[in-house]
Amino acid sequence: MSTSTSSSRYTCEICGITFNTINEKEEHVKLEHEEHHPPTGVG
Repeated sequence: MSTSTSSSRYTCEICGITFNTINEKEEHVKLEHEEHHPPTGVG
């Protein structure tokens, strides 16, 4: 079974890497871009 549909991809806004799940993307951002992520509530 193939899961290569582009509609289910999540792209890192910082570096452009794509992930299959939102959880994978969020984990990547925490590990790789923590210093670039603004604190919650700051807008």
